[in-house]
Amino acid sequence: MFGILLIASEEIWHITVSLQDFSHVIGNLKSGLSILWPCEKSVDVINPKTLQIKHPS
Repeated sequence: MFGILLIASEEIWHITVSLQDFSHVIGNLKSGLSILWPCEKSVDVINPKTLQIKHPS
């Protein structure tokens, strides 16, 4: 019984380490791809016009 628990806990440990490595790879990929697309700047009008809905659908 103890051997089965030891094997199961070791497998869970390996799965946890694999998921951590996977998340690091995804993070590196995401940061690498973010370099390709420049930041979008939000340009707001100083005095925007009020929108009026004339024909609601």
